[in-house]
Amino acid sequence: VIYAITQMNLSGLPQTISSMKTQWILAVLSGQFAHCFVRALRICKILDPIKRVFVWNIFSVNSIGFLAVVLLPANTGAIVRTYLLSKKERLDMSTAMGTIVVEKMFDAVSTVGLLLFVVFFALPKNIDSETWNVLHAVGVSVVMLVFVAFVGLSFFMLKNNLLKNILVKATARFSSAT
Repeated sequence: VIYAITQMNLSGLPQTISSMKTQWILAVLSGQFAHCFVRALRICKILDPIKRVFVWNIFSVNSIGFLAVVLLPANTGAIVRTYLLSKKERLDMSTAMGTIVVEKMFDAVSTVGLLLFVVFFALPKNIDSETWNVLHAVGVSVVMLVFVAFVGLSFFMLKNNLLKNILVKATARFSSAT
């Protein structure tokens, strides 16, 4: 980011800003607002069996979390969202993290759905067959990887004690009790 900022030529910035079309800015802002609102509704539905939450509380938590995603490295925004959700709605950290995991799985399923559509139904233009074959193989690999992750997560949701035993054994050597 620092390299990109230091290499920018800011002399044309005023002209660029003056030539912007405000209707596109409003459209993007409206779309972003709708996107955040729909995600907040989705988290409310995920939390419904556990606790009734107010959609605007989730909206504010999501907005701050997405800001953290942009500003902080390594998807730290998910941790920020988890922390804020647990504090604002008085939820266990594990419950708050669970909503983020379920939301990420929904995101993965919808992304894979789009990827499946592109891989199997798109007719590439201006792409040589070798590049398309590589893209096709990568797409199928990603679909399979997400499918395995989804099946694994579903399995461990059903076999909760098995996951706990695996995690305890995996972390036992890091524990001070041993």
